[in-house]
This record gives sequence, structure tokens and C-alpha cells, in this order.
Amino acid sequence: MPSSPTPPTRTERVVLRIIAGGALLVAALALVGAVLGTVSLATDERVAVPGMLIGNAETPEFTEKSDAIAEARYDSVSIEVTELSGEARAWLVTEHLSAALLTVGLGLVVAWVATRLAAGRPFVRSATIALGSSAILVTASGLLEQAAAAIARAEVVDFLGSREITAGGNADNPSYEGFVGFGLNLDLAPFAWGMALIVVAGAFELGQRLQRDTEGLV
Repeated sequence: MPSSPTPPTRTERVVLRIIAGGALLVAALALVGAVLGTVSLATDERVAVPGMLIGNAETPEFTEKSDAIAEARYDSVSIEVTELSGEARAWLVTEHLSAALLTVGLGLVVAWVATRLAAGRPFVRSATIALGSSAILVTASGLLEQAAAAIARAEVVDFLGSREITAGGNADNPSYEGFVGFGLNLDLAPFAWGMALIVVAGAFELGQRLQRDTEGLV
């Protein structure tokens, strides 16, 4: 006759509860940071905008001091803008909230799974749903953050005056540096993390079935 699953030891329960508490703390801190960051981006007169892409970037002069440097250029720069437009602020807020949502969501999922493990019954329907939902959350928020970042910086360039401040060239000056009007650095890591979580959710679903069959035989 199959035996019942061995429950976690006292030490294991303590460790899992510490992990759950830590995950909840991280989620709470991320939520507070999201609120404070949103208020700052929406109301501050000066708004910091990191990662402004530069086109036709010139070689930094100090790199000429070393013969070992074959080529050097600036890829991006951080700026502070005053009286930024509402459209740019809205997309910066979207970028900020997308990153925070990812942290909050994963923190809650880790806390929930750790709690179920500590209880000795991890293979429940709710755990599978939580993992599946987190897979969607990771993929969606990761891609939304990247898209919002690109649009936000394009709005900043437009606010600053795209004709005057973007990189380009003309007959008098074939190549001059400036901001890139629109640039999207696509990172496929959210897809990979999402697929990994889906696989874990599938494993939990299989474990739920095995657990139910085992309980039916005891």
C-alpha cells in the first residue's frame, strides 16, 4: 500500500516560512517603491531619464590616452528634464510600474508556494494557478516595460525638439551626434522566464494528480 507523503521537518518549515516572509517583504518594498516612484515621476519639476540612446556618438577624448582601446563610443546617457510633458511622464510611469509589478507578482507567488510547501501540501490547484499566472505576468510585464521605455524616451526626444536634438547628417556636417529618435532594445529574457514558470506549473499539475491518486489508494 502506498505511504503518505513525508511532511516537512520542523527545520524545513522554519526555512520555508522565512523564505515566504522574505518574499512578502520584497513584494511590499517593491509596492511602496512603485507608489513613491509614480508620485515622483508625475509631480517633480525635474525628472531623471536614464538610458537615452545616442546616435553617431563621438569617441570620448580620454580614451585616446590608451593605445589598447581600438574603438570607443557612448551608447546612452542619463539626463534630467524640467517641465517634462504629460505624455512622456505617463510612459515613464508605465515603465516604472511594469518593473515593480514583476517584483510584486513574483514575490507573492514565491510566498504562496513556500507556504504550501511548509504546510506539506504543495500540489494544490491554487499553486498551479499561481505559477501559471506568474508566467503570464513575467512575460507581459517584461515586454511592457521594454516597450514603455522606448516610447517614453521617444516622447522625451520629441519634447526636447526632435529636429534639433536627434543624430543625423547634412551636406555641411555628414555625421553629427544626438539622441536616437526611437530605439527599442528587445530582451527576450521575459519569454524564457515565462516558459520556465509554465514548465514548473506543469510539474505542479502532475504532482497534484499523483498526490490525488496516492490519497485515493491509502
